[in-house]
Amino acid sequence: MIDIGLVYTTLEGIIDSMFLRIQPEHPERLAPGAQKVNAYDPQAWEKLSAVSPRVAVDSISNFHNSVVSNRSALMIAYNSWFDAAFLDHLFRSAHKTWRHLFYYFILDIPS
Repeated sequence: MIDIGLVYTTLEGIIDSMFLRIQPEHPERLAPGAQKVNAYDPQAWEKLSAVSPRVAVDSISNFHNSVVSNRSALMIAYNSWFDAAFLDHLFRSAHKTWRHLFYYFILDIPS
């Protein structure tokens, strides 16, 4: 995962949002086709103040907890299971889980 954007809403509108650039731990493993699709560039990410995966996990968790408080949150995304797999891998790299952040099922926008 090289970046993540989160937008938290209610039926009334947007509550808050965040965006993070994430410096991957092994950029040398990037396949040329993937680089062409996502435009990852190590020097650009450094200039954009990309954070480590561990810092990203802590930032996402802290942001979530500050926004959600005692409410439930539902993950909704375009191609949600694809995104959930990347989120899962990111959190596992920090020996954590993201599953407690959101309600147990995930909705896909096209659905």
